Amino acid sequence: MATATWKEGLKAGDKVIVSSRHRGDAIADVERVTRHHVILAGDPRKWKRHEYGWVGSDAYADGRLEQATTAAIEKVRAAQRCARLFGARWGVVPAELIALICDLLDEAGSPDRSGPAKGG
Repeated sequence: MATATWKEGLKAGDKVIVSSRHRGDAIADVERVTRHHVILAGDPRKWKRHEYGWVGSDAYADGRLEQATTAAIEKVRAAQRCARLFGARWGVVPAELIALICDLLDEAGSPDRSGPAKGG
């Protein structure tokens, strides 16, 4: 499988992306690499080194390892930051800080969703 060749060079200490449709993507550290498996720090699963998925998973399993390029890591971190914003307890955030966040979003060109829905 040509897409899995990047796994051949994995070694302990490298970073990988654990991609999941249901849980979102995460950045993980490689703890150990064997001939057939990739073991990640804090993950009880043994990931298959030469194909997608983990040991014991089937074709419908949710999750696979992806190469942790700089762009991929930044994309995961951005998604994690967005998830933090959506899950924030805004009732405990000072009004001044919320205003600052809104100002930053306005500067970035984020659409204003505070008014009534616009449409035809």
